[in-house]
Amino acid sequence: ADKKRNRRLIGDEYDRLLEAMATSPWPDDVTFVQFAIEQGTRREEALTLRWRDIDFDRHALSLEKTKTMHRAIERGPEIRPLTPGAARLLRALQAQRKSARPGDLIFDIGSKDAFSVRFGRMTKKAGLRDLTFHDLRHEATSRLARIYTNPLELRRVTGHKDIKSLDRYYQPHTEDLAAKAIAYEKRNFADKN
Repeated sequence: ADKKRNRRLIGDEYDRLLEAMATSPWPDDVTFVQFAIEQGTRREEALTLRWRDIDFDRHALSLEKTKTMHRAIERGPEIRPLTPGAARLLRALQAQRKSARPGDLIFDIGSKDAFSVRFGRMTKKAGLRDLTFHDLRHEATSRLARIYTNPLELRRVTGHKDIKSLDRYYQPHTEDLAAKAIAYEKRNFADKN
C-alpha cells in the first residue's frame, strides 16, 4: 500500500460515486463498488469470487488466492467473515440471477483493466478528484473499524497480513475522532460539572 495515500470519501462523494456508476453499461459495477466498501476485499479478490465461495449460513467467504498468501496450496483457501452489508448485497444480486450456478463468477464487470478505465471515467463524471478503486479499501477498512474495534478482528475481516499494514489503511475522519472524544467526555464527566 502507498504509505502517503489516505484518500477517503467525504460528504456526498459516496452518493455521487454510486450515481455515476449506475450509468455504466455494466449493471454489476454499482454492486461491485458497494461490495468493495462493505467487505474491504481487494479488487482481484472480489473479481474472482464465485457463488460457491460464499457461505451465507456461516457468514463467511472463501478466497482461493489473496495478495498476502505465502502458503502452500494444500492449506486451502483463506476464510474471512462476510460482513452483514456485503451479505445483503450478495443476496440481492443472487435473487436477480435465478439461474446462477455455484461455479459462476459473482460480479460480471468484464476484465479488471476495462473496469479500471470505466471506474476512472465514472469518478471524473461524478466530479471526484484523485479517487482510485484501491482507495475504497481504505474507506472500507476505516468504516469497518467502527464495528470491529479490536484490530486483530478487523485484520481478519479485511485480510491484512499484520497490524502495520492494517494501520496504513485505517484513516479515520478527524470529525469522527473528535465526536468520540466529545461523547466520552459527556458520558464520563457530565455529572461532575
